[in-house]
Amino acid sequence: PAPMSTEDAVTIMVPGNFMLGTQMAYDFYCKLYDDLKHRVDNKIGVIKDEKYRLLWALSLPPWYGLSMFNYFGSQGAVFPIEAVYHSPEPQEFPEGMNDPLERIAWRSYGQITQWQDKARLNSGDYNVEWFLDLIERYQLDGVVFHQANTCRTIHTGQLNQIQVLKKHTDKPVLLLEGDIVDIRNYDKKGTENKIDAFIEVVDAYKKRKEG
Repeated sequence: PAPMSTEDAVTIMVPGNFMLGTQMAYDFYCKLYDDLKHRVDNKIGVIKDEKYRLLWALSLPPWYGLSMFNYFGSQGAVFPIEAVYHSPEPQEFPEGMNDPLERIAWRSYGQITQWQDKARLNSGDYNVEWFLDLIERYQLDGVVFHQANTCRTIHTGQLNQIQVLKKHTDKPVLLLEGDIVDIRNYDKKGTENKIDAFIEVVDAYKKRKEG
């Protein structure tokens, strides 16, 4: 079962993004690791009755509306992994590369380009290639995108990602609309209605797959 809520998963990026290299950030993530390992070892999930496992795609959350994830939880849905604020995959460094700045540059470059070769041979979109890997690795049942107008840098290309993704997987996909700061762009009831309809689709998909 998923050991961490999405509300926590998107907020714990703060030390890593803004305090990287400090003892405080290191201590924080060590304690976080121990806590999550305890939950994983003892199969302690975010919710008691986990029915549906979803991917939160490369989308910023509505910070004023993180309770939305509680609503997913009330429907038996969890997000075992979030593509946004995702930690870099481990990188192997060339022999003799010991300069810290050079290693940071190598790791950053590898994080950005690691899916390019696979994408050229398959979907053509490196983000979609990453999503497909996460779907398989975490045994996910569906994908949720959130289109937030405030940060167009992250969300540009989302509609194309969805179209390409649908060509390479039959997992149900949901696109929510909102914002990251402007609550006027968020329709709570409308969002919940979309989630309800999506969960019905995911449930039917799982039952069909399970025969």
